[in-house]
Amino acid sequence: MISNAENKKIKMTKLFYIVVIIPHMIYAQQKGIQFEQKLSWKQVQEKANAEGKYIFVDCFATWCGPCKTMDKNVFPLEKVGDYINAKFISVKLQMDTSKQDNGKIRTRYADARFMMQQYKINAFPSFLFFSPGGRIVHRGLGLKNVDDFITLASAACDSKKQYYTLLENYQQGKKEYAIMPYLANLARTIGDQNMSNSIAQDYINNYLMKLKEEELYTKENIEFISSFIQSSKGKSFSLFYKQPCKIDKLMNRKEFSQCVVDYIITKEEIDPKLWRNSNPKTPFRNSPNWNRITSIISKKFNSDYAERIVLNAKLKWLEYKKDWLEYSKNVVWKVEKYGPYEKYAPSYVIFSVDWKFNANAWDLFQHCTDTSVLTKALAWCDSAIKITPGPNVEYFDTYANLLYKMGRIRDAITEEENAVKLEEENAAKDKRIPDKVYSETLTKIRKGEQTWPKQ
Repeated sequence: MISNAENKKIKMTKLFYIVVIIPHMIYAQQKGIQFEQKLSWKQVQEKANAEGKYIFVDCFATWCGPCKTMDKNVFPLEKVGDYINAKFISVKLQMDTSKQDNGKIRTRYADARFMMQQYKINAFPSFLFFSPGGRIVHRGLGLKNVDDFITLASAACDSKKQYYTLLENYQQGKKEYAIMPYLANLARTIGDQNMSNSIAQDYINNYLMKLKEEELYTKENIEFISSFIQSSKGKSFSLFYKQPCKIDKLMNRKEFSQCVVDYIITKEEIDPKLWRNSNPKTPFRNSPNWNRITSIISKKFNSDYAERIVLNAKLKWLEYKKDWLEYSKNVVWKVEKYGPYEKYAPSYVIFSVDWKFNANAWDLFQHCTDTSVLTKALAWCDSAIKITPGPNVEYFDTYANLLYKMGRIRDAITEEENAVKLEEENAAKDKRIPDKVYSETLTKIRKGEQTWPKQ
């Protein structure tokens, strides 16, 4: 038999479990976003309307990596759950189908198809936000960190930031020029490129280009125009073509205007002649008539733009065709005429001269076998090593690889040993494991194995 004392102890334990443990377990399970699992879309709308909450729909696909990252790193967090659960009824909607789908997921196939067609969802994750009355008001796209996701959700509750609310006002003729840059950029962010360009051109042509010069020439305005410029025929193009020094000084960026002009001329005069539908993955079969293209651009603009832009296009073409002999010659020509460059970087990214010298040298190392050309690349790499503020392991590695390809094996071993030693020192300072690529390269050189790609 259980004594009265033991019975009392059991009752107290049960009470403690009910009052303390179970609520704690429930709370722990509710830290993140609480997605509605059982309600139909109609029932979700009814619940949101009854509770005066917005609706958040996470449109995902089972194969989508960023979707899984959101599920793992963002949605379960207490900070996110506290904000979203207080303001939204949340739903996860699987947009693809698989044999593993359970019955509940299958019942939402129709809702998923409707959402995809109605709101033109073609990228994941896509986030849709609806008002308590069930009207779509906002959306977002792509992987987001915690703060950015909360900012997105916050905008969905603000009529002055809601994409569809602002777009509806704009389409009804209510043009608020102060809001149009935000709306154009937002449309671009969610993938509505046509609407983004339409709003931007309206804002540029009917507002910005009618401002007085001192009002027009601000960093914010020029940055916006450069992001949405479409044609050489518009008034905005002349800002960059005719006033490059003024714009570069304003933006504190050397050759800022040149990058914009180069982009537009390439888009209009070169891409249609090189690539089908201007798609760099589908070139025309015949080799371009570079002299004719240069002549046309020279007449429309000037010979300086023509020579530089055609050279850049030729490098891109030769690389695609894997004509490495001609490609290497043109790399040398470009560096000697215009200075070192970083071919893969967007125009707004600024690299140091030493970094660009090394990049060009490495490019030739990978693709060229002509000793006279490799000698030039070695000189560029030597310049990078001399002018860099501090020893750079990558520069020593490039230098060693070039020496090795030129047959100077002993010198190559010495330089690669320097690279290995420097990497070990850097790793010790950073408290990390040294990158094995340099020691592996040293081993290959000592064994007489090839360190460059097979052509």
